[in-house]
Amino acid sequence: MKSKKIIKLFIYIIILTFMFSYIMEKSGYYEYNLQTKKNLTEEEIKKFEQDVKEGRDVDITDYLKDNTTDYSNNLTRATSKLSINLNEYLNKAISNTFDILGRLIK
Repeated sequence: MKSKKIIKLFIYIIILTFMFSYIMEKSGYYEYNLQTKKNLTEEEIKKFEQDVKEGRDVDITDYLKDNTTDYSNNLTRATSKLSINLNEYLNKAISNTFDILGRLIK
């Protein structure tokens, strides 16, 4: 009886983890952050093109501006670190569990 409850709890945890990961992936938040870091603004593109026309020595880092503001504090950094560590632990736990289940099936 107790083992059935543990198995159900484990399955619920796997399903919730999957749903959370799926929602984060579909929201596009990570890709959006990467895209904004990569893109140059129109003004920077025009300045770059002008410098190329004038034959100046150009370096792409001169045209990239980091406009992000860091709003983090000790609490957000701590919770972020906790979240990352928990994610790593869950990934290892799920991977090990499937390895064990794979061995049991063989």
